[in-house]
Amino acid sequence: MARIITHEPLTLTGLAPDQDRNATWELQAASYDLPPGHRLMLVVTGRDDLYSFASVDGSATTITSPDGSAACLALPLG
Repeated sequence: MARIITHEPLTLTGLAPDQDRNATWELQAASYDLPPGHRLMLVVTGRDDLYSFASVDGSATTITSPDGSAACLALPLG
């Protein structure tokens, strides 16, 4: 069982194969108490019919960090 705590759609267009693209976005603010023993998960998907479907069948999305820079998910607590 899972529960969506927050979400923020982002659609990138005009992409070309083998061309890197930086994307930065902020999730909608939310207040949620995570019960002891439960886990928090970040889900990134290349398709969400609720918002937009601009993907090409057979295409792939690869998520990486720029060289020398780690990906970051900041979660303000408290």
